[in-house]
Amino acid sequence: MDEIDRIRHEKKKKMLESLNVEDTPAGNAGTNGKPLKLTDTNFNDSIRSGVVLVDCWAEWCGPCRMLEPTIEELAQDNAGKAVIAKLNVDHNPVKANEYRITGIPTMLLFKNGQLADKIVGFTSKPDIQQRIDRLV
Repeated sequence: MDEIDRIRHEKKKKMLESLNVEDTPAGNAGTNGKPLKLTDTNFNDSIRSGVVLVDCWAEWCGPCRMLEPTIEELAQDNAGKAVIAKLNVDHNPVKANEYRITGIPTMLLFKNGQLADKIVGFTSKPDIQQRIDRLV
């Protein structure tokens, strides 16, 4: 591993730790009370069944950072009932473009692989939970 790759790896590790996001396989999603990290690669498999809320965010986005604790709480509150996931739009442009994410934070709610709701902008925890509950 060259020096640049080592630095990237360390930065990614620190970022994931600071976000309390776990790199969990889709099959274990929602069982540990932590947000699932989505990528362009695992996205479709992860939203295929049940209710999934995907928080589309970016590191540089202030409102996204303000929403982080809420997303973490929702993951804990909905463990076993719904999957709470995060998609970094800067690192995963394919899905961001596919779902026309033009403003962040944006939350996509899926039920059995179908987009059921979309929330754009900073939103309160009760509003997000109410939308999850409607789909469960």
